[in-house]
Amino acid sequence: MTELVETHEPGSVGWQEQRRSRIGGSEVAAVLGLSPWESPFSLWHRKQSITAPIDDSPVLEWGRRLEDAVLAKWAEVHQPAEVQVKTTWLADGWRLANPDAIATMPDGTRVVVEVKTARYDDNWDAGPPVYYQTQVQWYLDVLNLDTAYVVVLISGSDYREFVVTRDRDDVTFMATTKNCPFQNRTILHDINTTQTARYHWASS
Repeated sequence: MTELVETHEPGSVGWQEQRRSRIGGSEVAAVLGLSPWESPFSLWHRKQSITAPIDDSPVLEWGRRLEDAVLAKWAEVHQPAEVQVKTTWLADGWRLANPDAIATMPDGTRVVVEVKTARYDDNWDAGPPVYYQTQVQWYLDVLNLDTAYVVVLISGSDYREFVVTRDRDDVTFMATTKNCPFQNRTILHDINTTQTARYHWASS
């Protein structure tokens, strides 16, 4: 079951508390060991409040500031009937989704729209990087939708968009504890020692 829950400002106390015992789409790549910015171990430490939350930065700030402009361009191209922004959804009590937008297309189909910015195009030639693909696959599964648009603005003027289709096999792999340490064996479990934490992460 998926329910609409309160949306908090990114980085706020409410946002941190909401994510402490849950997994959001932007964290999936870290859990899988695919994130270039965070490891599974550092994510576990943040969830346990052992380390401080990630500080805001100019890169993060301007990424947020540019979201509306990039989303407006996407809407201009596709002319959706409705665009719903800044919503947060919870499935199964632990899976969070807060896509940049959920749009209703002219034919009535609902799609996820995820906006990114990048300084260089190095990782975008073959489509969205894998760490963004895991994010939108997570959102599609939580929201029970089939299609996502990943929209990126590169170097401030190179607009690109990509269509990602829901892959149930990928999501099953991501959300199954046999393959990935999402639930009781790891960050959502109250592990008391670092040694035990290392064992639990490695046991996946």
